[in-house]
Amino acid sequence: MNKFVAIVALMAASGLAIAQTGGDTKPQSSAGQTTGQAGQTQSTPAPAQGAQTTPAPAGQATPGAQAPAPTGKRQPQAKSQEEFKAYQDATSKPDPASMEQAATAFAQQYPDSELRAPLFQNLMLQYQNANNGDKTIEVGRKTIQYDPDNPVALVTVASVLANRTRESDLDKEERIAEAKKDANHAIEIMSSGNGVPVN
Repeated sequence: MNKFVAIVALMAASGLAIAQTGGDTKPQSSAGQTTGQAGQTQSTPAPAQGAQTTPAPAGQATPGAQAPAPTGKRQPQAKSQEEFKAYQDATSKPDPASMEQAATAFAQQYPDSELRAPLFQNLMLQYQNANNGDKTIEVGRKTIQYDPDNPVALVTVASVLANRTRESDLDKEERIAEAKKDANHAIEIMSSGNGVPVN
């Protein structure tokens, strides 16, 4: 059963990587300069490598957004420069533990922010790169709570659940059911094209 879920999750991850090749954009500062995210590492294995969400601040047009907008998932936007700066500050933390503190504070300060999901997605990937499976699942679930159609979080949670579930686990059936549900939903999203950012 674990192998089946892992295969399904890998299929979804492959589709995600192929669909998003060349589609990554960087957030822009108020001066219009491209900014990176400090402390972000993308070591393997990472199902969502290259699929890091990169929102733009309020009032900033994202590259390639002229003319009719193509179908796809709209990039999350900050409602103010202060919110965007708080997002950048949180993502620039040097380690997952301090980033989690900043992300939790951000979610409390901006409870309606569209940037909660990308912030927790970045944190999830940090924990995955640190090989912390329990935290990867925990933060991935929170990402899905903020964005139920986030294919990166769905695939990551499904993969880690499948790989870390053992026959002796008392909650084995629940974990496998969750992994299958997340993997199948990720495949549905990627098949529809809604999981790929419009830019």
